[in-house]
Amino acid sequence: MADDDPKYTRRPFPANSLAEAATIAQAIQDNNNGRAMNRVLVANAIQRKPASSDFKTLLSSSLKYGLTTGTEKSETIALTELGQSLTRPRNDSERAQHSHLASIARGGPPEQPFKPSQSED
Repeated sequence: MADDDPKYTRRPFPANSLAEAATIAQAIQDNNNGRAMNRVLVANAIQRKPASSDFKTLLSSSLKYGLTTGTEKSETIALTELGQSLTRPRNDSERAQHSHLASIARGGPPEQPFKPSQSED
């Protein structure tokens, strides 16, 4: 292996699908009414360990889709306007539009619209 080869490569795109990454945003919406949430509590809400590579990858994907702010090193994770609209849309048209925008944000083809979990309010 050459000395100039990077040990790790950075992906310019999310490693997870929009639906997978949206679990982070949906957890914030469902568990903290869309308000910024402690990173450890977000991990617990989706039944992952905060230090696990799976959680870190999901968090990174959610950030790259533009659904949340904050990284694995942040104390809190917050929904962006796009994340808020995707997890609590006013109507089906808004949900479809924001799913499309999130797909474009990652630089790939549009995915099927994300359907948030049905929580009782």
